[in-house]
Amino acid sequence: MPGPRQLRLRRLHRLRRLRRLLPLAAAALVGGCAARRAPSPTAAPTAAPDAAGRWDFRMDVGPRVSTGEIWLWRRGADYTGTLTVRGTNTLPVRSLTVRAPAAAAAAAAATVAMTVDTPEGPVTLAGTLAPDGGTMQGTVTYHAGQLFQLEARRRATP
Repeated sequence: MPGPRQLRLRRLHRLRRLRRLLPLAAAALVGGCAARRAPSPTAAPTAAPDAAGRWDFRMDVGPRVSTGEIWLWRRGADYTGTLTVRGTNTLPVRSLTVRAPAAAAAAAAATVAMTVDTPEGPVTLAGTLAPDGGTMQGTVTYHAGQLFQLEARRRATP
């Protein structure tokens, strides 16, 4: 069995070793926490522009151009609203979904998917919403598969 002096020397030796390792352990702990807290630049989510509001649209339907307005408002994570073609009726926008671009393409446009209910069946839009949220464009697919180009500009609210 070691004597009191030997026990004190062992304790002193352990304390010295602990003092040498303590700064390394603290640096590893702080570095590990910082690495966990800070998201990587590629993982940062990019917010999609808000599509709510009043839009003026123009759609080339072959021999003529249709114009009108779209009103959109939030419903949960998506949007709903109305679409009115000038000179005809108002149709319900069943849903409009905006998906933010990938973080690596933060300056890219968000994707848009819209479904409008018509008496003949649903009409869909697949397109993009500009990063500033001021313009929307895409391809409208009608009932028989006809494709038309649509452009919409956000109308300033008074």
